[in-house]
Amino acid sequence: MVLIAVVTCESRKAQAEAQRKTWVPLVQNAVVKFFLAKQNRDPLPDEVFLDVPDDYKSLPLKVQAMIQWAVAHGFQSVFKCDDDCFVFPNRLLDLKPKAEYGGNVMEPGAWCSGVGYWLGRDALEYLAAAPRPFLALREDRWVGGVLASKGIRPVQVLGIEPSNKPNPCEMLNGQSVCVAEFTPEQMWRAHRGRQGWKSRLVGSGLTSQRVAQVLD
Repeated sequence: MVLIAVVTCESRKAQAEAQRKTWVPLVQNAVVKFFLAKQNRDPLPDEVFLDVPDDYKSLPLKVQAMIQWAVAHGFQSVFKCDDDCFVFPNRLLDLKPKAEYGGNVMEPGAWCSGVGYWLGRDALEYLAAAPRPFLALREDRWVGGVLASKGIRPVQVLGIEPSNKPNPCEMLNGQSVCVAEFTPEQMWRAHRGRQGWKSRLVGSGLTSQRVAQVLD
């Protein structure tokens, strides 16, 4: 089983809701869950409340708790991403690495950017059983450090990247898999653009199969 785990918090409900209404309904052959701290309300069907603080400095604790939940529920691989990411689900799953750990590999090659990364079952079990992370650590570097201590090094997965533009919609192209730093409004704009591309491609005379290949 494959889990797409969106790590979020209650103060960023608008980001999570934009994801729910844009790319999340396109996901097939995977489960999408939103992970946040316990709240004074019941969780939505796609939410998991974790027994951790909901602040940014506690992100390493939240990610480890998410991983422990995934292991306990039998998932064999997890793609962790942030709540400001716009994802192309078919591309994401098609490019899932066979390696235990993969994403946008950062220098000196020991860890993947926290924008989004894949974890296999062995990596998940190592991280779930690791000592409680220090809050001074960044979540992505904690993951890379634990896995490096077990001899697991990251592999590069193309198309997973932070945005380097004020409007991250400009970053999207035919190779994009997971791009970060979208506001809810920008996520909707990217989604409408994707729908517009579909309309234009369908009108161009391409077969529906070819249209799906071009878009996904």
